[in-house]
Amino acid sequence: MERKTSTVTTTVVLPVIVKKKLQFLAQETRISQSEYIREALEDLLGKYGEVFRGSQFDDSVKTGKKGRKN
Repeated sequence: MERKTSTVTTTVVLPVIVKKKLQFLAQETRISQSEYIREALEDLLGKYGEVFRGSQFDDSVKTGKKGRKN
């Protein structure tokens, strides 16, 4: 997965078994844990893509404006 956009650091709390499986997978495949997490989030956001269509978020992306801060 190639990143072409800017990135931001975030913290995620995972169940211990999930973290261990992720570490093992990364070690076995030589693909970073971060790459797997980014891929999983892209898949999830794609799955729920209809939530964004027509939303305030979708409008802000189309116009290049930042959305409302909460």
